Amino acid sequence: MDGRVLPVSLPAAAPRVREARIDRYVRASGKLDLDGIEFDSVRRWPLPDEALRTLTYMMDVEGYTIVYLRDLLNTSVVDDPEIGRFLTLWAYEEMFHSEALERFLAAYGVRFDSGRRAELRRKEDWFNRASMSLASFASRVLPDFAASYLAWGAINELSTLHGYGLLAERAAHPVLSEILRRIVKDERRHFSFYYWQARRRLESKAAQRITAMVVRRFWRPVGAGVKSDGELGDAFRYLLSAPSGRDAVRSIDRTIAALPGLGWFRGMQEAYDRELGARGRGPGSGGPMNDDEAKRSLIRSGFVLFLLGMLTGFAIPAFSSPREGLSAHLAAVQSALFLIVLGLAWSEIRLPARVARASMRLAQYACFGNWAWNALNAILATHEATPLAGAGLTGASPWEEKLVLGLLGTTVLSITAAAAMFVWGMLGAAASRAKPAAG
Repeated sequence: MDGRVLPVSLPAAAPRVREARIDRYVRASGKLDLDGIEFDSVRRWPLPDEALRTLTYMMDVEGYTIVYLRDLLNTSVVDDPEIGRFLTLWAYEEMFHSEALERFLAAYGVRFDSGRRAELRRKEDWFNRASMSLASFASRVLPDFAASYLAWGAINELSTLHGYGLLAERAAHPVLSEILRRIVKDERRHFSFYYWQARRRLESKAAQRITAMVVRRFWRPVGAGVKSDGELGDAFRYLLSAPSGRDAVRSIDRTIAALPGLGWFRGMQEAYDRELGARGRGPGSGGPMNDDEAKRSLIRSGFVLFLLGMLTGFAIPAFSSPREGLSAHLAAVQSALFLIVLGLAWSEIRLPARVARASMRLAQYACFGNWAWNALNAILATHEATPLAGAGLTGASPWEEKLVLGLLGTTVLSITAAAAMFVWGMLGAAASRAKPAAG
């Protein structure tokens, strides 16, 4: 290495994206070539802590691809022979991307436990799990659902390869820049395949409506749900504050907006405004939760829970105790409406950042917990938690009764604490509005 930082070339605008035929992709696919990479010289160029954290973030996201593949195998998307072949090669290549970044970090002196990937999988947030369960169901009943997955993949692949370019620009490390340049070649092919496939399927108006709903309600920047909000925020701020960060944001949004039915897309600009407008936050803090972000999270949760309630309603005759199954159905629907209303009213609640985040999570846990304990009650035919609905039921074991009672107890405590915080926040908002009038 002579110390020069090689530029990372990025994809052309949307109209120039070539049709990513699967046979062409198969021919170009393979293990990441690291020949000639001088890992022994990595320490010659120092990196700031922010770059190392961002690189670790990217390594973890790349290594998480196997979990994405696991989830996708439970959907009808893989029934398409081209997509099935692509996913196999995609997961193979992404694994080597993660290993290349890990090898670079090890050469720099940053090492990780062998169980890191397994730990990340265990920490997967409930929203990701619930979303993929819904996606699996939706893909079976909605023939056009595949378009939403492909559009989602195009957004994430495009933002990833731009992210690598911004990291090379900000870090200015010759060895890292060369590794990233090689990774970007793979990521460009991944993006092209997703984009062409999405564009082809989005010719259908039904596919456009489904994709718009899914992306508007559920899409989050790549890595969300795998890494914490604080880690996501740190990585975004480091990358997007590069000199070409704003141009990258505009390019991503412009390219995705060129897809049929997605002309409204401004997801990266919203992330840019949210993260770059939140200066002065320490590493890993994640900062105060944006009102729009909290509102979307609550409303999304409400619709997910509403769908769970509908599915529970269909299953009432199959429960060990149909009466308690009806209770689970009603609990889910009512709790879903509460979350949606809470999301709509969120701007009227004024709380310190950490308290606001905690109250929101408590409310989400309580509402899903309300459905869960009622559903368990119906499945196990317990009676101690619901002596009226469970009258005459005697088949449950003591540990099953304790399990349901324990879940009920945490649900009650969570919603009580959340409600107290919301009342405090509403009173605070009322007081803040009254002060100017008093003056």
